[in-house]
Amino acid sequence: MAPMTAKVDRSAGNRPFLAMRTFKDRAVLIVRGPLLMPHLRIFDTALRHVIDAGTPEVLVDLSECPVFDVPMVTAIIRASRRLERQGRSLSVRSAGRVIDESGLSAVTRTPLAS
Repeated sequence: MAPMTAKVDRSAGNRPFLAMRTFKDRAVLIVRGPLLMPHLRIFDTALRHVIDAGTPEVLVDLSECPVFDVPMVTAIIRASRRLERQGRSLSVRSAGRVIDESGLSAVTRTPLAS
């Protein structure tokens, strides 16, 4: 049996839905739909707005994001480091689990097999 692969529309027209919710101690960026290279600018802007809310914790909810490109992970890591310098934290929820920023950093430090 051949493995199943999902076809992803990588065009800029297939835009994700981004929403921000702010609570007393947490700001949440909710992403629904694919987060691909053409969406980097809108994702970066939304992430900046969530960080600017000034809450102690920021959560990026990717649980309804079926696929995302590497630059999105880079943007999340940059945001995590910025928050860390401010004594704040960033977490990522993906497929029903939460990965803290140290988990993301570990992923970027893992060497790729050649």
